[in-house]
Amino acid sequence: MNQGIIFSDLCQWQAESNRLKFMAQQQGVNIPCYVGLQRMQQLSGKVFLEEQEILSLFEQWRFDFEDEAEALIEQECFNDSGEIELPESV
Repeated sequence: MNQGIIFSDLCQWQAESNRLKFMAQQQGVNIPCYVGLQRMQQLSGKVFLEEQEILSLFEQWRFDFEDEAEALIEQECFNDSGEIELPESV
């Protein structure tokens, strides 16, 4: 793992946009990263609707999502708001 990019343990489900937010930090700058519910359900093969189930699912795949977000940060694939959005499909 690149020590220049650090991920916090915090994550937050955003029901209004059907995505989960997790944070990366690079050179002291916080970078919001997002993974959509559709992507998480696609990986698991299950449909989750309850927040606790979604958070548990994220934890199961956390390192994969962080690795992907790290690669996108290194490639400077930020959206117009300076955020990283993982693609909806694998």
